[in-house]
Amino acid sequence: MDEKYKILDKYPGPFSTSTSPSDTNQLKQLLEKTRAGYTGVEIQAISFSGTQGSWASIPKQIFEEIARNAYLNNIQLSIHAPIRDLQLPGIYVTERGPVFSEEERKRNADFRLFSVLAAAGEMAKIYGKSIRINVHASDIPITSWEKGWEIKVKSYLRNNPEKFEDLKQKLYYLGIIKKEDLDKIKDPDQLPSWVFAKREGIIIPIDPNFNRAEIFSLESKEMGPLFEKGIKTVVDEIYERNIEYWNRILHDLYSFVNSAKNYLQTLAQEAANALYDPNKVGLFYSAYSILYNYFDRLRETVNDIYNYVEKFGNEEQKKYLSKIKEKTKEIEEYYNKFKELKKELDNLRKISAEKAYEEYQKHAKYIFNELFGNTYYNIKTVEDSLNEIGKLTMLCGPVSILKPAQEFSIEKGAETIAESYKKYLEYVKNNLKDFLTDPKKLDIILPEMVIEHSYAGSPGSRPDLWIKYIEKAREKLKEVINQYPDIKKLIEKAYGSVEDFVKEKIAGTIDVAHMRFYEQYGYSKGDILKWIREMKPYIKHIHLSESQWSEDTHLPFGLGWDDLTRLELEELKDKLAEKGVYIVHEPGGWYTTGFSNQFGGELPYTLHYGGFSPYMNLSYEEALFKPEYFLGMPMYTPAYTPGITITRYSPIAESFSGLPPMLGGKKVQTFSGEKLE
Repeated sequence: MDEKYKILDKYPGPFSTSTSPSDTNQLKQLLEKTRAGYTGVEIQAISFSGTQGSWASIPKQIFEEIARNAYLNNIQLSIHAPIRDLQLPGIYVTERGPVFSEEERKRNADFRLFSVLAAAGEMAKIYGKSIRINVHASDIPITSWEKGWEIKVKSYLRNNPEKFEDLKQKLYYLGIIKKEDLDKIKDPDQLPSWVFAKREGIIIPIDPNFNRAEIFSLESKEMGPLFEKGIKTVVDEIYERNIEYWNRILHDLYSFVNSAKNYLQTLAQEAANALYDPNKVGLFYSAYSILYNYFDRLRETVNDIYNYVEKFGNEEQKKYLSKIKEKTKEIEEYYNKFKELKKELDNLRKISAEKAYEEYQKHAKYIFNELFGNTYYNIKTVEDSLNEIGKLTMLCGPVSILKPAQEFSIEKGAETIAESYKKYLEYVKNNLKDFLTDPKKLDIILPEMVIEHSYAGSPGSRPDLWIKYIEKAREKLKEVINQYPDIKKLIEKAYGSVEDFVKEKIAGTIDVAHMRFYEQYGYSKGDILKWIREMKPYIKHIHLSESQWSEDTHLPFGLGWDDLTRLELEELKDKLAEKGVYIVHEPGGWYTTGFSNQFGGELPYTLHYGGFSPYMNLSYEEALFKPEYFLGMPMYTPAYTPGITITRYSPIAESFSGLPPMLGGKKVQTFSGEKLE
């Protein structure tokens, strides 16, 4: 075989493939793939729920039988988590555009991703080793890059050091980089890749607790002749929008205070009328209710501001937290007094109807004095809070509430992974107790999770963002493990440390076809291969197929128009030699186009056109002495395909009747002669 075709000569296998995600009967899919000759299978469903390809519709017995078949036939088994309705960050596309929903994100953690973890754990009991789960970082496009624009922005920043420093400061105020890292960043290449995007999404909360948010796209631009010459990046746009948003919050608070002050005149007039005319106490009560609502809004707004500073403030801004907290406590005390006075007013209305005028007037004077005194000090406390918030803003800049969509998605996606794993650990404690007695047994039922970068522009789709996604997920999973001391001890016995455990259990998937989508934005083969080198240390899983013309065609490997996919594999040759790194062939396009109906299974063509066939480079004269070359389908045998083992398996694995040896079944061998045990 020609040297340039020996791409997988160091890859120990297995050569896996993916099942059809639209078929709920994944057992049938697994059997078909093993009969075709694949030595590994990645089962999957297109969505968590629905009428076709629904993960939630697969019976537990099917999962168990899949594990039994994989065990009997020595098949490398992995799971691809549902795609369509499992978006880790909780971002989905609606008629109004992309939106974030904390409720949906929680549903992803508590049901969708957790169900995959639980299935992997239950299957691992039978399969005998940990099962890997592949999950997309997210598929929702939120960023748009253009290589020409990226080059222009970086060049502009290098030629304008003051602008570069200004941009770094804005990233610090936005909470993207730490203060101690400001001086370490010497070149634009050290900044997040979304900084140089042509368009980037911005997360704008619909409610103060960020339970829901809208996502709008902001575009960077070159300043025209009417403006100062220069470039306005997406960072500048986000920073300006954040200032506007913060100032609007402060303006609303000032407006509430002024409205409350102005309304006091109305309240005083109603109090004077009610003091001398018991029949008018009802009007005063109505006026008081309006003031009560003003103070309720003031209290909520100050609390929201405190929460914003606590969640999103930088180190300098958080120094003001204690002072703002003191004021919020005082405001809460005055608010509680208002609630007590409301009860007194209810009683005053009763007295006005039942008691003598003198008793009514005495009670009314007491209430009105308390009310106006409480109102004065409440307003003063709110104004003091505003002064502290004003100092914070003047000295440290506005609090960063609005977030770049890439950074927000990475944070939320990592939270979803950690929360689903936490729920799974609770499941283990309640349902898989037998595996909590030994470190090796525990490791079997703790699934690996590999995060796959998706389409260009989706969260985590550039190497630096994908790496940050993985690191953030590891960090949050470590926090979860630390909450379970008994499990932590077992993990430390098995791995030495929790840090080593999370590195083993959380890694990345590279989809070589997805990488090609960046060609539509002007990026070259060289750019893509450079990115692969950056991603290498985090890769444990490889999805292999051919994409064409920036479309997700999923053609079999070797059937593409050029050699980029082959070059990507060449770049990964040393990675392929590492233990625990697996290839999953994803030739779905062979089936959706109908080619499979005409030409049969894709594996022979992949081996042939992928460069693994002994006939790949034969001349016509040489082929004359190889009559099997003309049989209409390329031939292949293990002797000519080093690195890929083609095995036909025992039929005991093809029915529900056979039991594995661990469950008392008869000891058998595969047709390859390899012993099961």
